[in-house]
Amino acid sequence: MKAYSEMITALSSESTVPYRSAKAPDIWADEDAAEDVGFMPHTVCRRQEGTPGVQTLPEDRALNSFAAGETAGAGNNAAPPMEAETPHQTAFAPVEEEQRRDSLRFVGEVFDTYIVTQRGNDMCLLDKHAAHERIIYESLAASYGKVSSQMLLVPVTVQLSAEEKDALVQSEMLLQDSGLEVEDFGGNSVVVRAVPADVVPEDVEDLVVELASRLVSNPRYTTSEKTEWVLHSIACRAAIKAGDKTHAAQLLRLAEDVLDGRVPPFCPHGRPIVLKITKKELEKQFGRQG
Repeated sequence: MKAYSEMITALSSESTVPYRSAKAPDIWADEDAAEDVGFMPHTVCRRQEGTPGVQTLPEDRALNSFAAGETAGAGNNAAPPMEAETPHQTAFAPVEEEQRRDSLRFVGEVFDTYIVTQRGNDMCLLDKHAAHERIIYESLAASYGKVSSQMLLVPVTVQLSAEEKDALVQSEMLLQDSGLEVEDFGGNSVVVRAVPADVVPEDVEDLVVELASRLVSNPRYTTSEKTEWVLHSIACRAAIKAGDKTHAAQLLRLAEDVLDGRVPPFCPHGRPIVLKITKKELEKQFGRQG
C-alpha cells in the first residue's frame, strides 16, 4: 500500500508540458508514468485540475485525492479505481533546443505511405498524406484572403447542375480568398482560372464538383464553417497521396514539422498522423525485459 501511494504521488506531481493549439485539446502524454503502471504510452493522458476549458474526469479526481492521502471513507483501504482513457490524439510539445541535439533520423518508408523515424529512444511512424494535408491546411488558414495561387495554362471548364452552379457563384469571394478563381461560364458551366499552388490541374474538376455539391447539401452552414471545409478539401487534394513516390528529404521535413510541434499531430479531418513507440515498449514486446 505504501509503495502504491508513493507511486501515485510521484505520478501526480510529475511536471508535464502541454501542446497548445486552437484545434487540439489540452492533453498531457506522460510516458514514464504510463510505463510504470503498465499502460501503453500513447493511450494515457492526464488533465491538470482547474485548467480552463478542460473538464476533470472522475478518475482524475480520484487519482489526485488518493495522491493527497485522502480515502473514500473511514476504514476503507482499497485503492480508488483507475482506468486508462484513450485520447483521440497524442499531443507533442514544441521541441526545445536541448532536445534537438537528439536529431531526428529518417529510417525509411513502408507501403509508400508511412514514414519511419527515430529520435533518441523513440520510433515514430507517420502517415505522410495526413502530415502533408495538415501542413497545407495550416498554411492556407494562416494566409486566408491572400493565398498564393497559380494561374492555369489551360483554364478548366466544369459542368454542374443549375443548383450547384448557383451555389458556387454565390460563394465566389469565399473561394477567391481560399486561392480558387472560379467564374460563371454560361449555361450550367463555370471556368476555373487559378488554384492554390499545390493543387495539380488533374484534380481541379473533382475539387470544384466536390465543393459545389457540399455547398448545395449544406446551405445553412455559416461562412466560418464553409471556409473551414473548403480549406480542408483543398488541402486534401493538394497533399501527397498514399502510394506516391516521395523523396526522402521531403519525408523527413514532413516528420520534423509534426514531431517538433509546428503543426498539430492530426489531420484536418481528425485522423491521427503519428504513432510513437519507445525502445522500452519494443523490448517488452520481444521479451528482452524481465
